[in-house]
Amino acid sequence: MRFALAAAVALTLLAAQSASAQSELKETPYPEAARHHATAFRTDTIKVTLGAAKDARRRDKTEYAVKMKPGDTLVYSLIMPKGSDVYHEFHGHDDAQVTFYKKETGEAHHGSLTAPFEGNHGWYFENRTAKPVVAVLKISGFYELADEE
Repeated sequence: MRFALAAAVALTLLAAQSASAQSELKETPYPEAARHHATAFRTDTIKVTLGAAKDARRRDKTEYAVKMKPGDTLVYSLIMPKGSDVYHEFHGHDDAQVTFYKKETGEAHHGSLTAPFEGNHGWYFENRTAKPVVAVLKISGFYELADEE
């Protein structure tokens, strides 16, 4: 009983100290820190299959894009098989402009994007390996898949 009473007193004192500390905090506004989106947050994993380099039917090249509005954000991880030689461009475009965020050849590429303009934002892939390759693109954020309308 004595222990229960001591614990209750200690919890009451901690709660009072916490409330006191919160009332002493200075409110500092950062309105640009939080963004609110019209679309729901989503996560997708896309397997991008590329034919061997110089495939006669051009299956060694492809593009994958999502639609974004200005301020929409996504995070991504692009994973290539070890030893593959796949050139990839991360870019965005609309009817009047194109911008390249990254051009690279490598096994992995990770990052984020806050769309500077409304349009399609995505990846172009070109397999330079003598064998077919499957790249894995994991994306999460606020966007629509380009084929969803």
